[in-house]
Amino acid sequence: MKGATKTTEDVTLRKQIEDLQFQLNALQTRFNLAVDGVQEGIWDWDLVTGRCYFSPVLKGLLGYCDDEFEPSMDALLACVHPDDLSKVEQALHQHETTHELYMLEYRLWLKSGVYEWFEAKANSIWNKAGKQVRMAGSLRHIHERKVLQEALKSQKAQLQLIFDNVPVKIWLKDDKNNIIRLSQTAASSMGGSVADFEGKNAYDLFPEMAKKYHDDDLSVLQSGKPTLNIIERYT
Repeated sequence: MKGATKTTEDVTLRKQIEDLQFQLNALQTRFNLAVDGVQEGIWDWDLVTGRCYFSPVLKGLLGYCDDEFEPSMDALLACVHPDDLSKVEQALHQHETTHELYMLEYRLWLKSGVYEWFEAKANSIWNKAGKQVRMAGSLRHIHERKVLQEALKSQKAQLQLIFDNVPVKIWLKDDKNNIIRLSQTAASSMGGSVADFEGKNAYDLFPEMAKKYHDDDLSVLQSGKPTLNIIERYT
């Protein structure tokens, strides 16, 4: 490779990538907070009598006061989004027959008139004849997590689209000179695939040249200002 010159024409593309990466990092932080800040409602279902117990927290997650929501499995299943109902019923049947932990994410209708995402986990007691007699578990509100998950997926897809298709050499590196991501054009110019370079350290790949380019990168990181017209050569 003879070299790559960074000119003012790269600024718009670089700014777009930086903005997307910033949004991605912000979404990841919010995602982690959403995971840590959940509340769980408890439910208990006696399959012999059909009676259920729903904790006040569970009812509150659905938007109801303690005396507003009927504690029955039919009432809870009636809240399941139509597109999710078959997988809920399938998961319940699989749990009954395999005795494996019941765990599923699905949408429930709230008193406010919207569907939001929840995660259900449960286990059961079986009698000596192998008949399921009791099932108890928890319900966790994960709507914000799911929304952020989709946003993260979208942001990553946008970044990947840029890296896969732009006809310029692009690298994303951290302050330790690790290559986080690079474009297909950059990888091809060095005689390899993206997988050959992502996750690798530039000092291992280019031991004779890495320090100079690392110093250039650190200068930009410390100043917060882009440096243009740098010629980088890889042999």
